[in-house]
Amino acid sequence: HGGGIASARFFAQLGARVTVTDLKQASELKKSIARLASYKNITFVLGRHRERNFTGADLIIRNPAVPNTNKYLKNARNAGIPVHTDVSWFLDLLRNNNDITIIGITGTKGKSSTAALLHRILEQCGKKAILAGNIRKSPLDFLQIKKNKSLVIGHWSLVILELSSWHIESLYEHKL
Repeated sequence: HGGGIASARFFAQLGARVTVTDLKQASELKKSIARLASYKNITFVLGRHRERNFTGADLIIRNPAVPNTNKYLKNARNAGIPVHTDVSWFLDLLRNNNDITIIGITGTKGKSSTAALLHRILEQCGKKAILAGNIRKSPLDFLQIKKNKSLVIGHWSLVILELSSWHIESLYEHKL
């Protein structure tokens, strides 16, 4: 859904050393790798996982579809490494920002339609809103990074997030 690419790009733009690890082979991820090729601070570990990439990290951004019971994520947590999704990291950044209203939409069916419709209605009413989450757009794509590596939250006052059950699991974990 774009969260992996957005997360890698976001942290690479901040100057972090980023490791992208996936069980898929490079040939399966060719398009995604190409989108990140300009970042020299991104390393790819593909076709396997290495324990050290999880227990030696400062932070892990997991794909929402990777279960919390994954052994690598469990080992990272046991080593004190925070494990987020792109959505939980984004909301953690906004945790103390009272100027932004966040609307989360979840459920079994109709999440995308409801979130898109609400976004459209709010925009038609002149509200500055972003639409992100499980709807194939990472909220990290809406954060601006200045040349001095500082973050600009943006000029919007509403965030509409389509949330899968996997996202909610991560939000619960981080008390969001």
